[in-house]
Amino acid sequence: MTAKLIAGERLAWDELVKTTGYVVKKDQIGKSLVVFTDHDKKEHSLLLASQTEFHVDGAWGSIADFEPNQSVYLIATTNEKKELVAVHALANDISMQIMSRPYLLKEYDSRTGRLAILDEKSRQVPVEMRVSEKTSFHVKERDEIKPGGVFYCNMTRAGSEYLAIELLDPPAMEARRNQRWKQQRDNLDRNGLLATVTEVDATNNRMRAIVRRSDAWYARWIKLNDTVGLMDRAREKTSCTVTEVHPDYSRIRVRLNFPATARSGIQPGDDVAIFTKLPEPASFETPPDLGRFTDRQERIDYFMSTIYCPCGMMGTSCAGHWNTLAACKLHGCGMPNLITKLIGNRIDEGQDDKAILAELVQRDGANILRLHQN
Repeated sequence: MTAKLIAGERLAWDELVKTTGYVVKKDQIGKSLVVFTDHDKKEHSLLLASQTEFHVDGAWGSIADFEPNQSVYLIATTNEKKELVAVHALANDISMQIMSRPYLLKEYDSRTGRLAILDEKSRQVPVEMRVSEKTSFHVKERDEIKPGGVFYCNMTRAGSEYLAIELLDPPAMEARRNQRWKQQRDNLDRNGLLATVTEVDATNNRMRAIVRRSDAWYARWIKLNDTVGLMDRAREKTSCTVTEVHPDYSRIRVRLNFPATARSGIQPGDDVAIFTKLPEPASFETPPDLGRFTDRQERIDYFMSTIYCPCGMMGTSCAGHWNTLAACKLHGCGMPNLITKLIGNRIDEGQDDKAILAELVQRDGANILRLHQN
């Protein structure tokens, strides 16, 4: 129900539908929702899965963070008939602005409630919306809301009319994102990192799983031979030994050995929780596992699944802007070959991964460390 990101499988990025729209309704158990999509002006009933990405306020969230009429950006999978089937990713407005650029305020009339915002580089037609008594202003001073100011906003929609839910200045946005990250860490500490089982070898007492994207940064702290807890749907917890950890696009693939005495009914496709000691986050844009590998090709593959494409392609066509350079490589893009050659040369010169990453950031900018849209 999500795009295939498992090792060895092609990411069908071109087959996914990327569109703006708004939430119409969602079910009570968080398994599906209805979205109106702007690309075809229709409503679509879409499934949700454990690996569905929820981008909220520049961090991670859940379906609980989205309400009816809320403006969203949707990436959806399709079937053979090109019908929309499931949600691969759902992002609120602020998340998309953080991925690209914030808005500039063009006009604001507090008497009529009219507000117009403009793309920061003035590349798009101004978006006009209204504010009401329900609109939240997260700014240092209300009188600082002036034309030319930089703001982030979330919106709702009623037909073609936009209503601002909230308006945040950059400090307020950063505080909101930090709060989100703290909430996520607290949740993972209680409930574990969510992963989907991809393979079970009962004969040799081992299994493979892929950790969902929102939890992948923490999964990068897991090391070979670590002991982790594994909890299945029955809430039974087993201690396992980590025998493999690999970045897999923007997710993390792990292999676990479980005790011979364990009698788990875990099957491929099951969702499990992995419990490990979580660090206090310092920077989500800094890979915490640089230097994990020593083999030349493994180091190159590591970078391909860690950094994002630095190309200047506009819009949503570049798979590597959203999914790391490994996705570009599958689509015939030349950028992975160029960076692979550069990394290989630096490895041959004896440079470590930290130095290589520093050079890449200096050369191509900090966007290679984060999901972004041009």
